[in-house]
Amino acid sequence: MPLMWAKAMRTTDLRDRVEAYQSMVGKKYDAGDYRGTADAAISLLELKDSLVQQMKTAEVQEIQLKYDKEVERRKLDRFMMWGLVVALFFVAIIATGIIYHIRKTNRANEKMMRAQVLINDYRRQIERLEGSGQDVTQEVQTLRHKIDTLQSEQTARLSDGLELYERIVAGESVVSWSKDQLLKFIDYYKVVNLTFMMQMDHDYSRLSPGNRLFLILQDMGKTDAQMTHILGVSEGSLRVTRSRLRQKRIAPAKLEG
Repeated sequence: MPLMWAKAMRTTDLRDRVEAYQSMVGKKYDAGDYRGTADAAISLLELKDSLVQQMKTAEVQEIQLKYDKEVERRKLDRFMMWGLVVALFFVAIIATGIIYHIRKTNRANEKMMRAQVLINDYRRQIERLEGSGQDVTQEVQTLRHKIDTLQSEQTARLSDGLELYERIVAGESVVSWSKDQLLKFIDYYKVVNLTFMMQMDHDYSRLSPGNRLFLILQDMGKTDAQMTHILGVSEGSLRVTRSRLRQKRIAPAKLEG
């Protein structure tokens, strides 16, 4: 038994040592060794105090660990929240930009359509005035001046579009083009192939100017190598754009519905 006690005393586990001393106290008391019992009891009390202190320390460490984990979790939550806010902010900016481009394109088209409607209306007014048999020279001159002004604006825009079209035919890159130049080129291509432009609007939903340019380049017979140079993109980006355009194409069933 003393050998087992000696082995238990050398262990670093306080619980094992407490159990060993409790056993020792009982055995010494039964053996009538009251002095040894008292010494063992004192050591037992000291060990129990140490064990209680160890347990308190472990409890404090566990609480601290839980607190540290909670702090890290809150930091991560804040980081994710701010990341989400930033992501939503950039999504809003991109969406605003897309909407702006769509509206700008629509405004340009509407402007040309309104101009043509006005020209037709002014011509009808001139015909009515000239057929009235009255002296309407001043009114007719005013209307003709309005027609000339509108046609000059249209001619200037188409002239710019023609120049840009010829530059693309020659293989020039559009990387440095402004948004207005891109829109002028797209407007002019209606003169080159109106049937294709009408079919494109029929087959696709809400195309951006960049998507329209991509499809126009394909209609012009440009190869992938030429398109990568003109658009200033990689072959991989070209494939991605082509795939996304296939997804934007309106299904026949949808068209019929």
